[in-house]
Amino acid sequence: MMRFVAALLAYVSLRFFFFWVAAGLAFPQHPDRAGVVADVLALGCAGLILHFWPKKRRASDASAPIPPPASGPAFGSRILVCALVAGSIGFAGGFFGPIVLTPEANQGPLLGILVTGPAGFLLGPAIGVASLIRQIALTDLRKATRWLTVQGLLAGGFYALFAAFGLGLMLITIAVGAALFFHTVRRLDPPKPVVACGVILLAGAVLMLGLSVFPPVVAPWWGTGPDPGAPLPAFAFVLDPGFDASRHVPRYAINRPLWALEMLLVAALMGVGLLIVKIIAGSRPSPDDSPPAA
Repeated sequence: MMRFVAALLAYVSLRFFFFWVAAGLAFPQHPDRAGVVADVLALGCAGLILHFWPKKRRASDASAPIPPPASGPAFGSRILVCALVAGSIGFAGGFFGPIVLTPEANQGPLLGILVTGPAGFLLGPAIGVASLIRQIALTDLRKATRWLTVQGLLAGGFYALFAAFGLGLMLITIAVGAALFFHTVRRLDPPKPVVACGVILLAGAVLMLGLSVFPPVVAPWWGTGPDPGAPLPAFAFVLDPGFDASRHVPRYAINRPLWALEMLLVAALMGVGLLIVKIIAGSRPSPDDSPPAA
């Protein structure tokens, strides 16, 4: 039942989304063609949800061995379903919410098209990995970490466009990564190098989040904000009123090139730490190499 509800929600939300995109970009003079394109794409996404939605095991299959669902293609299919469902919910909330709450704002639905819809879709890797954490084995950790790395890159890219929503994506990514780490430590009895790698990755992600909460600032290039003669701080809280551009040119903006350089430096430090762990783990003799007892 839930998969049909999710598929219907995805079809309705994505149909609106694809229609506005197609009508605005591909067929501005032919709304009927845009409607056909939107129907085809939305139906395709709904079909993907129905196909990849996790299916319950029947009672007759209770004695059959349970295949590891976090191995092979299960990550990709689960992440695709989660991305489509979360994107549909985000678009519906951002599109219809302003219509209901602030009907006088004619640009309110753009929130769903430009921000909440894409943000929900980009949460697919984090939600997918989170839903599979209890089924992840040691052999699946590398794949799960790769998906969370993809999630981190998507969050960083979204931060460069919409800082507050990007921070939310970063925070969710770190929360899922921490849950995966504690599951690994408590349930899987991992070797020490795996634990060390997890600590390095989590510490680096938290450091990136902290640097993004207090990013470097620069004067906005598109105009002069209030009090242009006042000195700019080197860093500022991301929700500082100086960033507010809703009513006037903000006093300052995020220095995105310098922020990106900070992210690259942290990523480089994480890479060096992981390399050191790998070298140390490779230099230790394995139990099979120990000399036989006399």
